[in-house]
Parts: sequence; structure tokens; C-alpha cells
Amino acid sequence: MVDDVCAEPQLRAALGLYLAGALPDDESRAVELHLSSCAQCLADAEALGEAVAMLGLLTETDRRELIEEFGVRAPAEAPEPAPGPEPAPGPPGTSPAAPAASAAPAASAAPAASAAPAASAAPAASAAPVVSAASEVAAAARPTTPSTRPFGTARAGRTDGTRPGGGTGPGRARGSRRSRLTLAAAGLAVVLLLTTGIALGRPLVAGWFGGGGDTSVTLVTDAADQTTGATLTVTLSQEGDAVSMKATVDGLRPGALYRFSVTDLDETTWELATITGTGSAQDVERTSPVPLDRVDRFSVTAEDGALVVVAVVDRAAPSGSPS
Repeated sequence: MVDDVCAEPQLRAALGLYLAGALPDDESRAVELHLSSCAQCLADAEALGEAVAMLGLLTETDRRELIEEFGVRAPAEAPEPAPGPEPAPGPPGTSPAAPAASAAPAASAAPAASAAPAASAAPAASAAPVVSAASEVAAAARPTTPSTRPFGTARAGRTDGTRPGGGTGPGRARGSRRSRLTLAAAGLAVVLLLTTGIALGRPLVAGWFGGGGDTSVTLVTDAADQTTGATLTVTLSQEGDAVSMKATVDGLRPGALYRFSVTDLDETTWELATITGTGSAQDVERTSPVPLDRVDRFSVTAEDGALVVVAVVDRAAPSGSPS
């Protein structure tokens, strides 16, 4: 088992930002140097790396739920154990007596017709300690299992009926490490979904929260057709609501006419430009009619409609490289 010790906790705390690519170059190099010598942080980075890979499989609904759950608050921690019951203090010089509304069995068993003074009922009431109303509420609200839910996949529980962390031995350290990893993974999700504003090339901050402003998102996709020899690279940039596009196409037959088009996720196609082939690289710059998060593919077709090259946006990779 890797020791839960790190000589540079400030670098360990930066693992989430490092994996999200949100650190400056010099700080990234410092984290990489630290990972080469710290087995604990390397193990944590591998665990967080699994969370990064899982984010690539999230649907838009999943991302909305993650932001609602982790975006404005940290995951809930298990409440502290409630203090044990204590006898209610009585007036000086008198024996403790159960209150009239007490649910203690001994108090409720007292005869209703008894004419004995209140002091004589004290021995019967003292058979059970008096529990304050606050203690009863705290005890009822205390969960029997930890309330913190792991981010990503659930961990298998113990089979011996015990939970780690029940004492001061190694189990407590393992439980503490799992709790930190849970919080770090949740923080990493917030970093990826909110701070960078990019997941699979989608403008989450601008699209979900109505933000325009200075939010800038870039999506790049490219392809090469083995049959025609044509290549196509497209870069889309969204700043606010404006989506600009720059495409570079090469390998078109000189003098031939071609159509350059974009198709959205609903299979609606827009023709962006007519290109006359030159046999060398040609650039096309346009404003895209399709929002960046709705683009499915770009294509170049010959005058007779034959497909020359198509660049499909791969939603499983942040770079948008073709499948």
C-alpha cells in the first residue's frame, strides 16, 4: 500500500488543475517533476485520470447534473456523531424527575391515581436516563452509512461487517484518502466543466448559462481521403455567439468545381463556399451558421455530387479529430 504522505502538499493539491491543463507551463513542469519522485501523488493522479477519461463519456444531461450537484457546493460529509445522552439537571436539593412529556418507560408506568409527592416518584423515573429532545433528534438524523457518494463508479464494500476508519489504525488512513480522492475528483469535474468551459468541443459556459462576453472555444477536425487524395482541416472558433470557421483543403483537381458544406447533428446541410481546385492547399474562411456544439461534419463534394473528403467531428475526443 502506498504511504499516505506527501512532502509537498501544495503540489498534490494542484493535481486536478494539472490534469485539466489549467496550469501555467512552469507550474505544470513542477508538478511533473514532483510526480516522478512521489509515489502517493502518482497514484492519486492515476485515479483522477480515470475521472478525466469518464468525462469523455458524459452526455449533456450528465454534465448538467454534475454542475447542479458539484458546481456550487462540495459533496456532503458524514455528520459528526451526536453526543451521548446526559441526565437533565434538576433544581438544587431535589432529585431528578422525568418531565411530563418524557417517553421513558419507567415514567409512563407510574400509577395515575398515586397521591405521593413528586419527590417520591423520583426513584422510578431515575431508572432510565432522561434524554434531551435535541439529542433524540440528532440520534434519529444520524445516518448508518457515510453520506458522501463517490464520484464515478462505486467502490466495493467490505464483507466482514465493519467499515474502515473505525479506529486509529490503517483503516482510518485509507478512509481519509478515499474521502480526499472523492473531493478532488468532484473538484476536477468542476474545473473541466466550468473553469475551462470546454468538454468535447462544446461551449458549456456560454451555452448553458447564457454567457457571451469573452468566452472563447476552439474545435479542430481534420481528415484525409485515401481514394481521392484530398485532405481537409477545419478550425472553428466561438467567441460569445459568433462562430468563425477556417478550412484548409488540399489535393483538389485543378480547374474543377467543388462545394464545401457543413452538416449539423440533425442532418441539415449548409453550403458554405464554392471552390475551384488548384492542386495545392486552399483556405476558406466563413462565419458558420451552425453553433459549435451542433456541428457534426464538414465535407467537400465534386460538381456531380460525389464525395471528395469528409471531416467528422469526434465527440469522444476534445480535439475533435475524425473517427
